[in-house]
Amino acid sequence: MPSNEEKFELIQKQYRKKFLLLQKQLEKEYSGISSKLMDKIRKVAFDFADKDGLFLKSDMDQIKLEIEAINYWFSNEMKDWLDSNIVKSADIAIQGQDNASEYFVKSLIQEAAGRDRALLIKALSDGGSGILLRAKYGTGLAKSIRKAVWNHRWEDGFTLSDRIWKTNHIMNENLKHMVEDCVNYGKSAVNFAKAVEQYLEVPGPAWTTGIKPSVTGRGSIRYNALRLARTETNNAYRKAQDLSAKESTVVKGTKWNLSGNHPEEDICDKWATQDLYKLGPGGYPPGKLPPGHPNCMCHLTSILKSNEEIARDLEKEYGTKIDIGEEKWYNKTVKDTYENAVKNEPDITKDLQEIASNTGTELVGLKYRIKTKESYLRKVKTDSISLSQEALNKVAKNTNDIIRYTYQNTVPDLVDSYEQVAAELANKGYEEIKVKNFWLDKNNPYNGINTVYKTSNNQIFEVQFHTSESFELKNGELHKLYEEFRKDDTSAERRAEITEEMFKLSSKLTIPQNIDKIKERR
Repeated sequence: MPSNEEKFELIQKQYRKKFLLLQKQLEKEYSGISSKLMDKIRKVAFDFADKDGLFLKSDMDQIKLEIEAINYWFSNEMKDWLDSNIVKSADIAIQGQDNASEYFVKSLIQEAAGRDRALLIKALSDGGSGILLRAKYGTGLAKSIRKAVWNHRWEDGFTLSDRIWKTNHIMNENLKHMVEDCVNYGKSAVNFAKAVEQYLEVPGPAWTTGIKPSVTGRGSIRYNALRLARTETNNAYRKAQDLSAKESTVVKGTKWNLSGNHPEEDICDKWATQDLYKLGPGGYPPGKLPPGHPNCMCHLTSILKSNEEIARDLEKEYGTKIDIGEEKWYNKTVKDTYENAVKNEPDITKDLQEIASNTGTELVGLKYRIKTKESYLRKVKTDSISLSQEALNKVAKNTNDIIRYTYQNTVPDLVDSYEQVAAELANKGYEEIKVKNFWLDKNNPYNGINTVYKTSNNQIFEVQFHTSESFELKNGELHKLYEEFRKDDTSAERRAEITEEMFKLSSKLTIPQNIDKIKERR
């Protein structure tokens, strides 16, 4: 059976796999941008072509201006595309580090006793200075990493913005020279469009039309764009892992590992083998990682502290703040929260049934509208991590789904149903306090719209919106896999397999029309 340290690394590898899937998606996304670019260039070419399909010399300056405007559009598309994927890469790395750390510390909690156990519990549940990055920094952390990536200067002195500008400048000059060639040598608009397409997609001087740009760059525009995207998303991923090591209570360093596809010996071999800091070959303390290089696909894993080192560091952080006393499990707040929900449920159900009738939206799974007491208590005990009164009370009061409902409609009508039901709920005095549109969350296999409402007497309840497909999947295969995933004896390898299975199942769902209209609110 894998050790806790091996399980930590397995979880890191699972998230590395998610990152590599994101990198594969880059090519597809760039193809979309490239297609739009070619459509714009073709339109200019054919708009200015005369009856013989040629460009007039009198139109040359105007064509160049049009091409320059298209280049400007392309640069902004590139910036937005890169920016989005840099944030996604940082998010995946942060989630991976946090989940690995959380799993590792929970394992240590199970093995520890007395003061050591209390210290670990405190570190895991402490939002301000604990172990988990998301608890410390919230969603702003990935944005900070994004800023660092954009400001980073590589060895040649260029930032990411500099590189985009440089590509834009070269491309602009080349396309303008190609326009001049068309005019001066009587090449047609069709020839021009074909030459541009080859220039954008094919490395080197492979144009067969006789139109050649006078300024050259390494590779095609496509090659340089994807190279840039892979380099900078990997940079974001590494920065997030390095920051995690710096902030973590359990990580003392980071190991540089050569990629399995490492083609030939280069600087990476040195980075992966040197032991400058007595952390083993390829080991670096936080903030001392090598910079990487363009197209580098080497990956990082964490070097963990020993149990004694963790205990010593936690003692310094929390030693005088921990009070280990007798803790009582089933307290008054936990008990009252459930009983009040049961008492308030009939009035809420009556209103939601009336709304279903008014809007023509089906209310499904009504027999499951009250979470069983056993399930509720298990959730409170699990989510609180510690059995302190403060933690128990907080989790009990914030359990949204003791009362829960599901509205269902067809794929074309789901968004309209949501808007109608939300309006009816507001008219009846219910306050919407949270909306999560999981259809827009590519990092979660679950698909649905989850909302939380509050009554005038502060009773919270959950309302979900599903298509028949997504509801069936949620309560069928997805539920079975989730139950297996959360078992304590499910291995990290099996959890990775389950995650992949869940994503495959959810990818087959038909996305509701206009689903992007529903934004997250909290």
